[in-house]
Amino acid sequence: MRFHSLPESKRYADSEEEYQILLGRHHQILAELRADDESTIVAVRREWFDGGRFSAPKRFRRIAATWSLWRTFADDDPDVHGTPWYAFARWVPPTPAALDPLLRRVADDIDLTLFTNATVDWIYAPYDGGADVIARTTEHRDALKARYSDWLSPHPSGM
Repeated sequence: MRFHSLPESKRYADSEEEYQILLGRHHQILAELRADDESTIVAVRREWFDGGRFSAPKRFRRIAATWSLWRTFADDDPDVHGTPWYAFARWVPPTPAALDPLLRRVADDIDLTLFTNATVDWIYAPYDGGADVIARTTEHRDALKARYSDWLSPHPSGM
């Protein structure tokens, strides 16, 4: 299911007040997904760059220094000419101090990051405008939909 991060399905925050609403919504849903699990969560971050093995830009090298490379994928999108993308992972405490910088970069369409737990029984995939959620069970999903119905898209397709 898809939740929007700002009222009236607004896509981007224009003020610090809107960022606080956006971050608050992300934290609420993440807390619901985590339930009583206070352990750290796994963040998976997608990166890519054009070029050879030794020509990675500084930004990519900085991420590689602090995140663990999890997987490399070949991109079959003809517009990017098969540029590979890389999935990095690391454990992140479920605190605003740890999550907010990641969530802000996703909200500003700078990064792609998703969150899960050690057993991967839920997935939280924020994007610029909201988050896609895969809950543990259909009952949990339905409870989230009911509890946060104002955050759902009014569009019939849910987008």
